[in-house]
Amino acid sequence: GAEPRRAGTVELDEQSWQGELLLAGDRVYVVSMGGGFAVPLAEVGLDRISPTYGATTTVIEVGDVSDPDAPTVTRTLTGDVAYVSVRVVDDVARIVVNATPSELPFVYPANEAGETRAEEVNRQVVAESTLEQWLPAYTLEVSGGETSGGLLLPCEQVEAPTEFAGFGTTAVLSLPLSDGLSDPTATSVGVLAPGTWVYASTEN
Repeated sequence: GAEPRRAGTVELDEQSWQGELLLAGDRVYVVSMGGGFAVPLAEVGLDRISPTYGATTTVIEVGDVSDPDAPTVTRTLTGDVAYVSVRVVDDVARIVVNATPSELPFVYPANEAGETRAEEVNRQVVAESTLEQWLPAYTLEVSGGETSGGLLLPCEQVEAPTEFAGFGTTAVLSLPLSDGLSDPTATSVGVLAPGTWVYASTEN
């Protein structure tokens, strides 16, 4: 057969690492870890402060390789989440991520006598918190400059276990590879419990 050759090249997010490469027709998806938001959250209508230096994000870049000699990046999704794993079944990528809530000003009792007061203060902190502090955010940049964003997980798409399992959220982003990442929130679901192991079959 013919010798392999390098066709075109395209520059991806320079801060990304630990990536996965998914090919679907003329589209390529690169899922990787990143080191911060490319676009300030305030620019897409979120008041939450951007992650601090060293915070982990997940970057999903969509490339058009219909012309192998001139590939282009068409969309870039940056999520305030940590990438765990991905599985592809029937042209749908299930991308599993973890989200950690923003730092909340909880207090910790110095001794047993302070436990009641600490509980009162912490309950007030939770009561005054916002969804933006608990749920992950995202930005979506389209080639040409258009940027959108918001909560990656709408509140109604997050379940809470009957027993406390931690403050973190595990989410599954179900992305049809054929639609080029048009709406990352439409079929995303989450549970208020951190998780790092993924088991998958063709049906579950």
